[in-house]
Parts: sequence; C-alpha cells; structure tokens
Amino acid sequence: MIVCVLFLINFLAATQDIVVDSWALSLLKKNNVSYSSTCNSTGIAFGLYIGSVCPILLSSEYFCNKYLRFTPDEGGILTIRSFLLFWGIVFVFVTILIIFKKERNSELKEDDDQIKIDIIQSYKMLWNIFKIKHMKLLLMAILTSMIGFCTSESVTNLKLIDAGVSKDDIMVITTAMFILKMCLPIFVTKYTTGPKPISLYLKMVPIRLAWGTFFAVLIYYTPNVIQNYGHLPVYYYLVMGLVFAVNRILAQIMVTCMIAFFSRISDIRFGGMYMTLLNTVRSIGWVIPNTSFLKMVDTLTFNSCSNDVQNSCSTPDLENICSLNDGNCETIVDGYYVEVVMCLVIGFIWYAVYKRHLKFFESKDRSHWLLDLNRPGNV
Repeated sequence: MIVCVLFLINFLAATQDIVVDSWALSLLKKNNVSYSSTCNSTGIAFGLYIGSVCPILLSSEYFCNKYLRFTPDEGGILTIRSFLLFWGIVFVFVTILIIFKKERNSELKEDDDQIKIDIIQSYKMLWNIFKIKHMKLLLMAILTSMIGFCTSESVTNLKLIDAGVSKDDIMVITTAMFILKMCLPIFVTKYTTGPKPISLYLKMVPIRLAWGTFFAVLIYYTPNVIQNYGHLPVYYYLVMGLVFAVNRILAQIMVTCMIAFFSRISDIRFGGMYMTLLNTVRSIGWVIPNTSFLKMVDTLTFNSCSNDVQNSCSTPDLENICSLNDGNCETIVDGYYVEVVMCLVIGFIWYAVYKRHLKFFESKDRSHWLLDLNRPGNV
C-alpha cells in the first residue's frame, strides 16, 4: 500500500513539475523568461526545506530539547501525521486557486496558440528535438556535467559521520544550507538572467572543483581534532559551516545559470516537453553518478588486519577473524580520497572538452533551438 501511494504521489508530482516548467516559459514575458530559473531554484529549495528538513527537525526530541525548548520534554513539537495533514489541506487549497488562473500567452501567435497534439505526436516531437543541430552534443555535456562534483556532494556527509560528527550537527548544517539555497538565487538573479548564463556557469566550474578538496581536508583532520580536544570545538563548526556554505553558493549559482539557459533556448510552444527533456537529462546526470560513486567507495577502500597482512578485512567474516586474533582492521587506502582525485581529474577533463562547445551554444540565437513545424514529420 505504501508503494502504491508513493508511486501515485510521485506520478502526480512529476506531472505538475512538467506543467510548472511549461508555465515558466508561457506565462512570463519573453524578456523575463530567464527569471524562471530564480523561481525554480528558490521555490524548490523552499519546498524541500518545508517538506523534508522541517518535519525531521521538529519531530526530533534531541533537536527540540537542545535548540527550541527551555525545559526538556518527550518527543518533538509536532508529529509527521499532523504535518502531512496540514500541508495536504494547504496543497489542495492552492491547487483550487490555480484552476482560476488564465494561461493564454499574449506573445504567442494565434496559430501557435492553437496547436493541438496528441501523445503519439508528442513523442515524435520529442525525437525531433533530439535531431536539432548540436542538441545531442548539448545533452551529452549536460549528462556528464555533474560527475566532477559527485564525491563532495554524495559521500561527504557520510564520511563526516564516520569521522565523529553527529548526525544532528550535520542536519543543522544542512538546514542552514537550505536557507542559503532559498535566498541566494534572489541575489544572483542580476548575473544569471543576462544573455550569457553559461559563461558564468563555466567560471564557477573550476572553482567548485577545487573547493571540493577542502571537504577531503576537513574529513582528514576531523578525527585528530576529536582526539586532541575530546570533542569538536566551536571553531571546527565554523570552519565546516564555511566550507559547506561556499560550496553551496557555487552549486546554487551553477544550477540557476543552467536552468536560465534551459529557459532561454526552450521553445515556448512546447515548453513542458522541451524543459522536461533538458531537466530529465540533467537529473539523470546527477543521480546515476552520485549512486555509482557512493557504491564505489567500499570497492576502492583497502584494509588490512594489524596482525595479519594476508587478511584484507574485505568481508564481515574476515573482520571477525581479525578481531578474534586480537587484531584491528586498519584502512590502508580510503576510497573516499581516491574518488576525490578521480572526480577532480574527470571534472577538469570535462571542462577542457566542453567549455568551447558550451560557449558556442550560448552564442546561438534562440531560433536555432526552435522546432520547425513546416518540416514534414515534426507535428
């Protein structure tokens, strides 16, 4: 039952996501389309914060007693059930209000506004988008653009917890980063809504790649700090907050720039289809490498038993044998640091290969990316 309910919710949410992407292109005036990236980045960050971070924190007894209550008490200040009930009602109310919103775009020509296509024609047009000149190369660049940042984004929090940082402290840092994600796009709109969002994106790439090494340094020294002080001092949290904040600023600027570019090149007549294709490719390029690098950490980690060099401690049984012989499994090579170097190299190779192509794509007029409806088979 849980699987069925979550499948239905995600199906509806994905459908609404497509509609919102289309709205951003069709409701905004042509000179304001780039602002859709700001709306997208800020809105998604705000929604994720309310929908995931807030209920986790406010239902946590530890968090509420430490940060919100004057006197400790049992349980959080709300339950997940009451949270879902309240926002479910709000969601239905907002959806009803949207029904009354007029959707006609005055900038579309009358003939374009009357274009009606069925599902089969939609998929044909999706294939024709692939056949637009330079589109395949653009999609390949988008698909591989996030590989260089996977380790710092997907593995770092887990390694910090392994190093001795508490999950609750990680959650507090994550909460602060969500607030930064909500506010930052508003302040960088001036730079991301210009005619060259990809140029700004490319400037951020080498900086963010290099900044990822600071996560490795932070994780490396965390056990030493705990050993010297017996706990994590205030200055450590300040340094950790700074490292996370700078990374989040760079990441958010890049996301906003990329979505602004998507909005600029998408055909507003078929905005939902166009934006969905670009965003889906970007999402796949984020999820699959993240999952892969997370899985590879253990594969790239090599251990050895302290009193038996032949024991690699690669399985639970071998670890038990080592401990029974009064030995300890010691890490010889940590897969996390191997992945940091791999991502750094892959990221700079991607930058060298695609920098010139992306700047060329940015220089192309919007008409280059439009579907030609007069071409046979395009509708």
